Amino acid sequence: FGFWMTLLLVSFFKKFRWKSVLFHRPHADGWTPPLYIRLFLIITCWLVSFFHGSNDGQKGIWFWMVALMILAPSLYLSSLETHVVPYWLIIAVSVSLWLGTMIGRKRIVVTIGEKIGVDHLSYIQWALSELVAATAIGVSTHFHMPVSTTHALSSGVAWSMVASGWFQNVQG
Repeated sequence: FGFWMTLLLVSFFKKFRWKSVLFHRPHADGWTPPLYIRLFLIITCWLVSFFHGSNDGQKGIWFWMVALMILAPSLYLSSLETHVVPYWLIIAVSVSLWLGTMIGRKRIVVTIGEKIGVDHLSYIQWALSELVAATAIGVSTHFHMPVSTTHALSSGVAWSMVASGWFQNVQG
């Protein structure tokens, strides 16, 4: 899904050349992109972070349920028998993973975004890769299917690089 959707979307935007500033790469000279690009990048980053928290949160939920059963067995031991997890715990784990991803975003961008392609990602490549990854992770979460957030995002980034320069634009 990440491969083909990102390839199609980047190719679509590239063909019609909507706002050429979308295809600029980040500059080191302090130039900042227009507000609408920054907002789009923030929203797509937030979506990936939130869905990452809701999908990968099962490990954190399991940890905290065990802790709650040890600390308050009369309240939470029956939850194990009925397979009911408190809704507040799901939200708390999702939000904590979301915050951690948002705080560690720079390391994620460097690792995933800059080591897959031979060149920096343009704004549209990064935003569409995140949008596709968020969609894939969100759909997987909705259907209770585990998915690797890293693989969803890295496949989107790889194919956005392919869409912009074919396979010579992707590092071996």
